[in-house]
Amino acid sequence: MISRLILTLIGATFLSNAAPVLTLVPSTNAIGEPGDLTGWGISVTPDPNYWVSFTGVILLNDSNPIGQFMGLLDLIGGPVNGALGPGATDWLAPFDPIQHTGFAEYLLDAGAAIGATTTLDVLVLYESFSDAPVNCSACYVDSGSIPLSFTAEIAAIPDSTVPEPASWAMAAIGLAACFSRAATKR
Repeated sequence: MISRLILTLIGATFLSNAAPVLTLVPSTNAIGEPGDLTGWGISVTPDPNYWVSFTGVILLNDSNPIGQFMGLLDLIGGPVNGALGPGATDWLAPFDPIQHTGFAEYLLDAGAAIGATTTLDVLVLYESFSDAPVNCSACYVDSGSIPLSFTAEIAAIPDSTVPEPASWAMAAIGLAACFSRAATKR
């Protein structure tokens, strides 16, 4: 009877702790050409009760490896001293290939086939704190993980919209003809 009561209380305590909600940006697959560095940003809705710091982005499975995955969220941890406070506004961490910020990046293989797709399964690790971790060394509450699954795709190289040099020459000849007719009519 006592052991059952203890297990129930532990379960109730665990369920009352909410976790941050993660949404990838873009929420669909990241598309790039062979050799591109593509990636995802993230929008994070904070835990309503605790400070959260992201500590890891672990690749569990790459169904059809067409590149190299690297987690970025754990390099940032959060928007304020590496953490996200309870009740804060949603945190948007856009993917920036120059600064290597956002959720994750994926370097597409230069020799990958057009149309190739892979599904990536990752585990995002985080720690919860009762106060800002930078201010309180004894505020650790617990740790957790959030599974995510998404795709990356090799896209066809788009056609160039810049006219061919021969098209420019034809346009120049046409304009010259228009100007010469206008000049002769005066």
